[in-house]
Amino acid sequence: MPERIIVATDGGAASHTALRWAAERAVTRPVLITAVSVEETDWLPVGADATPYRRAYLGALDTARIIIETASPGTGVERVLLQGSPEDALAKASESADLLVIGSKHASALANAFHSTLSLQLASRTRCAMVVVPVEWRADGGVDGEIVVALDTDESSADAVDRAAEEAEILGCRLHIVHSWSIPTTVTIGEFISPESYDSLRAAHHEVLMDAVQRARAEHPTLHVSQTLQVGDPAALVGHIAAHARLLVVGTHHRGLVGSLVLGSVSHDLLVAMPCPIMVVPGDPTHRGTLDPVVAGAQAGR
Repeated sequence: MPERIIVATDGGAASHTALRWAAERAVTRPVLITAVSVEETDWLPVGADATPYRRAYLGALDTARIIIETASPGTGVERVLLQGSPEDALAKASESADLLVIGSKHASALANAFHSTLSLQLASRTRCAMVVVPVEWRADGGVDGEIVVALDTDESSADAVDRAAEEAEILGCRLHIVHSWSIPTTVTIGEFISPESYDSLRAAHHEVLMDAVQRARAEHPTLHVSQTLQVGDPAALVGHIAAHARLLVVGTHHRGLVGSLVLGSVSHDLLVAMPCPIMVVPGDPTHRGTLDPVVAGAQAGR
């Protein structure tokens, strides 16, 4: 069954990169791509007609079709114009998709439509997996053929590891499971951690990591799986290891990214500035819905 991919587009450079990323995905599996633009009207005076400005959004959709068909000849693309706030409209749209793809920056006359924080807003609301593609991404960008997954200590990571393993197997990549842990500053200052306690904590975290590694190897016997365990800041470690990865996968509780990864600017670092695409896997991927275009004719065929 084809993978249903929704790509958000505002006509800017980051959107174009996201579209090319989705088109490349069509090389590895059957896909159905829908380009979605979100028409915002709250900037207009009450009662004002938005129709004269609609051609900008429809133009972004036409460009999206050209990008997809150029990057992946033979891959069809549908175009849908939605209305409302980008966060709300795309969260709703994700109910009808297997994958939501957005760019990490904006550079267009519709700048207000896709702020750099959109990925953070959608991370806890998407009903399907979401991939954020940095504007710097290139198909021939020298990636090292590795998929990295950030492992936490709760159930949210199980779905992320499973999805990362599936992606690695389909793409013929290595899988690298990364787990980082830290001790609260108050505890370290108070010198409450003895060498024995430290060793016990490290052993417990090592067990969490190896359980994930063994599960991935058992379910994907041909997959090359490596692991890293380290004490320290999770985002710094993940960012270093995934700097040239093909994909970074993280989990979510539908209330934000994996707990230890949401600290200050860390979410921004991972979801906006990372030099590789990042897949956010929701903890409850149950979804089924349909897309409702703004007006008749706003949805175009292939």
